[in-house]
Amino acid sequence: MSISQQQQKVQTPAGGAKEISPVQIDELASAFQKHVMEDEMAATDTAPINPAELPSSPNVALANQIVYLTTKFKETKDASHLKEIMTILELIDSDLTHRPPPENPGLRLFAEAHSELSIEQARQVVVDVERVWPEVKDVTCDRIMLLKRGLLDDKLFLPYKKLRPFIAVGCRMLAAAETEGNSTTGIAAEDLETVAPANAIVEDMDADTGETLIVVMANRARGVDFMDRKII
Repeated sequence: MSISQQQQKVQTPAGGAKEISPVQIDELASAFQKHVMEDEMAATDTAPINPAELPSSPNVALANQIVYLTTKFKETKDASHLKEIMTILELIDSDLTHRPPPENPGLRLFAEAHSELSIEQARQVVVDVERVWPEVKDVTCDRIMLLKRGLLDDKLFLPYKKLRPFIAVGCRMLAAAETEGNSTTGIAAEDLETVAPANAIVEDMDADTGETLIVVMANRARGVDFMDRKII
C-alpha cells in the first residue's frame, strides 16, 4: 500500500504516537501559507528553495520550513519529513488546535481571509459567534467588517487562540464608541482612529484561557510589507 493510501504513524518528541496523513499535511501547509506566505509563495514551477538559505524573521522561517518539508515529502514520500514537521509543531504552541472547525466557516474566514469581508460573510461570522460563544455580546455585521478591515490595514496576524477575545473586545469597544455618537456604519479604514485612537492598546482577560489580549488596533504603519506583519 502506498503512502498516499495510508496514514503515517509518526513519533512525537514526547514519545507518543500520533496519526497524520498526507491530506492533513497539505491542510497544515495551506494554513501557514495563507497567513504568512501569500506574496512569497505564488504559484511557480520552480523547485522549492531551502528556507535555511533565505534570511527572514522567525515567523516567516517557520512557515517556509513547513512548506519546504511538505513539498519534499510529496516528492520523496520519505516519512522522516513528517517527523520533522511534527517536531516543529511541538514548538509553535499548538495554535492550530484552536482553528475553528469546518462547521464554523465564518470564524475561519475572519481569521484567514486576506481581503475585506462582504456583508454576507460578516453575517456568517455573526451567526458562528452567536452559536459558539453566546456569551459574547455586541456582535454585528458592521463591527465585524470594521474589525477585519483594521486587521488588514494594520497588517496584524491574529492567532486562532485569540480569535474569541479579539472579537469580544473589539465589538465591545466599537459598541461603546457608538454610544458616544461614533457610528461604525460607513467608517473608512483611514478613519479608524475615531473609534480606536492611533497606537491604542486594547487589553482584556479571556475568561476561558486566562490570557491577556493586547492588540494595537490603529498603528498606522503604512508601507510595511506583508511579510513584516506584526503578530498579536
